[in-house]
Amino acid sequence: MDEKYYQTLLILKDKGVIIEEIYSTDSGVDFEVIELLVHEGLARAKSRIAVSEFTQFRGLFITSKGHEYISSYEKAHAPWYKKALRWENIDRGMKLTKFFGWFSTLAMAFLAGKYFG
Repeated sequence: MDEKYYQTLLILKDKGVIIEEIYSTDSGVDFEVIELLVHEGLARAKSRIAVSEFTQFRGLFITSKGHEYISSYEKAHAPWYKKALRWENIDRGMKLTKFFGWFSTLAMAFLAGKYFG
């Protein structure tokens, strides 16, 4: 379901900031997913009209929660080499290296003082 949410949000994002009218007869858009997105707060619409032949949303736009969902999905499903080069991971690696460096320095100082002091 996450993949459907992501793909539908990307389609809506490509159509513009605010979509004046969108019909269920439009190709490439799964309206059941759009209704779930609106229900979960990832998208909002000014009005929804349901007729037996079609469903229509007016003033449909992606909320900030929807934009956060897109970025978190892309971050979680990025290739391994992009995950490794993120600043958070590089910073964590530098902190670990610094910690182990201090730890080994203190251990060598302790052992030097114990055996040669």
